[in-house]
Amino acid sequence: MTRAFKNSSFNRTHVAFFQYPIDEHRYVSNLKEHRERRMLTKQPITRKMNAPAEKAWDAISKIDRLDVWFSFIATCRIEGSGVGTRRYMTISNEGGEIEDEILEINHGARKFVYRRLISPFPVTSYIGTVEVFTSYDGNAVVVWTIDFESKPEDSAAVCEIVKEAIGGGLEGMEKDLTS
Repeated sequence: MTRAFKNSSFNRTHVAFFQYPIDEHRYVSNLKEHRERRMLTKQPITRKMNAPAEKAWDAISKIDRLDVWFSFIATCRIEGSGVGTRRYMTISNEGGEIEDEILEINHGARKFVYRRLISPFPVTSYIGTVEVFTSYDGNAVVVWTIDFESKPEDSAAVCEIVKEAIGGGLEGMEKDLTS
């Protein structure tokens, strides 16, 4: 089987044939060309909570408790309500500012989507999606997915930061929901 694969016209360049956006009107199909510009990365973080799904969704959909859940966020405030709301956060120890724009709050699907406008991470684009599912026992399963664009050499480091930060935030959220 390996021999047939080696001799076939199918090779590694075909495996990675996708069209990657450069901007809203142009695409490249050459993976190398795209990687030289930026890299698209998806990092999901999942946690089963010791709290009911509805209670978790209620807390997440209010969007203003990140300073309670994330130990490194000193302040969190919002301006507006619903889609278009801006969320402003200050990172502890002069770590910088974060600004998010709320893109979607879907109560029926228990899905929340935001775009990071100002970020301390070396990214050119950052979209967060938080979804709450109901486990067999009625408790919440929270899936927080970050889709970001960065230079290829920054991608692994940003993934690690995101996994640690959001993992800690989900742990903080669970403590808040169960106290």
